[in-house]
Amino acid sequence: MSGVTRSVVLGICKESGIPAVEARVELEDLENAEEIWITSSILGVQPVVRIVGMPFVFPGSEGALLPKVQNAWIDSWNQHFATKDT
Repeated sequence: MSGVTRSVVLGICKESGIPAVEARVELEDLENAEEIWITSSILGVQPVVRIVGMPFVFPGSEGALLPKVQNAWIDSWNQHFATKDT
């Protein structure tokens, strides 16, 4: 599904050299994923930690790349949308 947050996160990944794959997958395919994220205009970038009761545990608890992408998302949001005192 297209969206502003999704587009920004894909841009962050591209600029940072982080491979990002969008694909239709089966639940079994997720067992081999290194990290799984979801994007939301309200929550930004969040880890997927459970699907249909199946837990996902990544190295470093949330995955190695997630904090980098979350911080870049926050920086981008602040740059474009945060109000500034005059």
